Amino acid sequence: MNNTTISKSKLKKQIITLLKKDFYRFAHLHSWYKHLPVKPIPFVFYLEKGEQYRYGFIPIDDKEGPHWHFVRKNKRNMELILSKAAKGLTIYEANFGAFLRGLETESYGIDKFNFNGYEIILGDNPDAPEYLEKKYPNLYKKKLHWPSKEICKIFALEQKEFLDSILKFQKAKLEFDIE
Repeated sequence: MNNTTISKSKLKKQIITLLKKDFYRFAHLHSWYKHLPVKPIPFVFYLEKGEQYRYGFIPIDDKEGPHWHFVRKNKRNMELILSKAAKGLTIYEANFGAFLRGLETESYGIDKFNFNGYEIILGDNPDAPEYLEKKYPNLYKKKLHWPSKEICKIFALEQKEFLDSILKFQKAKLEFDIE
């Protein structure tokens, strides 16, 4: 057996580990709570060379290795998506919403704070209370304010659901091509 040969199961684990890392990186490339509705909408993702770019102020640590890229599936991005598929890249689909960024805890000196854009999500999405109440009847109450344990739990559950949705193809045959 050649030293460069890698088992399919080990390769699959490496791809999934990379997918999780790139998902969390992508989740922090934008303030999703400002740009997405509460009810998740379609995105596509595919494996390509180099980390996903966003503006000049977010560093790219790896320009050569394989990385997962995520793109909102809409009319504006359809040409890009179709060009990737035409090049032979396998395109996967998932749905993401306003809670994509998840819960963030920052520490500055001795003060710790959590930030997640909850008030912005409520302000920009008039259907948010109804959506949350229906989806999380045991957690969500209309009078909840940030930072409550219940809201933190909702953010964690939503982000986990998004991650789980992109990992569901894990059992399927993984085919990919790095340009």
